[in-house]
Amino acid sequence: MKLKLQMGHELLVQGPATAKLISGNVTSLAKPLLVGEPLTVRAGRLRIIEATDESELDMIIGQNGKVDDVETSTIPHDWIDLAKRMTARKTTDLRVIVLGGLDTGKNTLITYLANMLLGAGFKVAVMDADMGQGEIGPPATMSVALLENPIFDLLEASPESIFFVGATSPSYLVGRVLQGTEKLVSFVHESSVDAVLLVNMPGWISGQAAARFVLQMISKINATHLVGLQREIEVEDILREIPPRMEVVRLTVSPYARPRSREERKFLRETSYRKYFVGSRDITMHYGEIDFSPLFSSHGEKASLKVIREVENVVRSKVLYCEEGSFSINAIVMGYVDADTELVDEEADMQQSNDGENEGDPERPVQKEIRVIPASEMDNLVVALFDRNERLTSLGILRNLDFRAKRATVSAISKPSELKKIEIGRVKVSRQGYEIGYAEIRKILSK
Repeated sequence: MKLKLQMGHELLVQGPATAKLISGNVTSLAKPLLVGEPLTVRAGRLRIIEATDESELDMIIGQNGKVDDVETSTIPHDWIDLAKRMTARKTTDLRVIVLGGLDTGKNTLITYLANMLLGAGFKVAVMDADMGQGEIGPPATMSVALLENPIFDLLEASPESIFFVGATSPSYLVGRVLQGTEKLVSFVHESSVDAVLLVNMPGWISGQAAARFVLQMISKINATHLVGLQREIEVEDILREIPPRMEVVRLTVSPYARPRSREERKFLRETSYRKYFVGSRDITMHYGEIDFSPLFSSHGEKASLKVIREVENVVRSKVLYCEEGSFSINAIVMGYVDADTELVDEEADMQQSNDGENEGDPERPVQKEIRVIPASEMDNLVVALFDRNERLTSLGILRNLDFRAKRATVSAISKPSELKKIEIGRVKVSRQGYEIGYAEIRKILSK
């Protein structure tokens, strides 16, 4: 359908939809749309088209898509003011963290700021640290894109470097997320030392653990600015903890930002999985190393035969793999665990790892709990494949793991020439790209 847009008006386009400019001048988040150029809005996404002249567009609206003509700017004035201040700076020493709850427009703000900075001649790097609702890399990862030209959304950006987290929430794997942040920041410094860095944070903002996580991220990034997006005062507790050396910017959430349901967020992740794994096939290959730290939330060393025998006596099942960490003994067992168990409490786990158990009392022995997962529970786990140069070449979905032969069958889009390492994640994805839960890790209860 043909649609005329008056100067100063905006279109809110809810996908699935496609817009093509017939005449006039329009932009989307400060990126011009050229005549005949398609602007594709995927299902579940919202895009803004602003007319800077009297314009006409050709719109194709898919099922459940819609278009609304808005007479006023949907971009809040304080967003525009921040972009002006940033582009007026003479230095590129800008590392900006964007913080906010779920569905507050973090991706939209970062796209807008990136386009404004690019238009002013700055180099821009975007780090997507939202492993649940990110747009640059696939779910369960963190990624970095180095932008050369303006974009309509972060989905257009190509990841230059990806770090596999193995989960869609940072609360499970804080230490691993911090490790990934350090690696990605180093990549940006090595690749584009004078680039402005914009960081999209996860929507985890509630509680002391979330506040501590944000402070740790600030330290790893050496951030100069923290932008807090809030509808009311939902990130205020965190903002009050920010070091005085940093500039804290409080921004309003656009009134047109639409909260998504849990099902909608899951749908968007599944769409990303299906897009990433299209054309994948089952590949069987030998591996050199296997890393379960994303699965067990900690890194351990291979357990001794004595420890393995002790675990087998407790769980009354054959141990296929066992490692010993600082606070726990982690084991993958062949079958049913004949012992009293309960699910691992991730929040208590995180508190323990942050506070440090038995710190300052080296004489007191650490009572390590035994954590187990049946081998059958590992089917469909998302994994990362690394080549002999320890470069992440592909994600995959685990189909079979033979510990004795050191051989894995993985559904993946590509096969490394030499598979050096596999990292095992926690999230499960079916062959059809549906998210089917998390691996359940249980701990043995003391008698």
